[in-house]
Amino acid sequence: MPSKTEEYLALAQRTANGLTRYWESWTDYLTTASRLYKYPFADQLMIYAQRPDATACAEFDIWRNRMNRYVRRGAKGIALLDESSGFPRLHYVFDVSDTGVRRNSRDPEVWQLGPDLVQPVSEMLAATYGISGERVSQQLKTTAHIKQKRNILTCQFAVENHLSLGKIDKVKKKSVSILTLRKEYGIVIKHRINFHLSA
Repeated sequence: MPSKTEEYLALAQRTANGLTRYWESWTDYLTTASRLYKYPFADQLMIYAQRPDATACAEFDIWRNRMNRYVRRGAKGIALLDESSGFPRLHYVFDVSDTGVRRNSRDPEVWQLGPDLVQPVSEMLAATYGISGERVSQQLKTTAHIKQKRNILTCQFAVENHLSLGKIDKVKKKSVSILTLRKEYGIVIKHRINFHLSA
């Protein structure tokens, strides 16, 4: 019988595979990820898989000590995978909907792109990525495209580097699990990607 950690690893894999099948799944994921932008991809993926309607997540102690809120009895935590210790283990976060207020409690700030922020965001995108345009939505789309290309190049570099170090068998076509490259390169994509590599 698989352990809880193995079950959640399998859930992450199924969710990652399902995201790219239909554009509706991808846009649903992006909606969840946009509310949880401070979390890395792997955590966003796990939150989406278990609670796609989550708006603001934090650990139990943060809700209790920093936000002065309590986690409701019976609330089910959202399991996240932590591999910082060298092997996967679970830790849990709770959505704001799982919490209740006390006297002097704080509400989490949920960032939204309001009309007052359009100009500063547009200027930041132009300064950081050299992308200017009439609409922020077009700037964001172009930025996402650029970052996607960079991620693909990072993955290819990681695979080629592993080949040169003899960590992957040299073959004409090899399906490489990016999950195995995560520790050395900080890549958290949980897909299998086929690269055409020369022997």
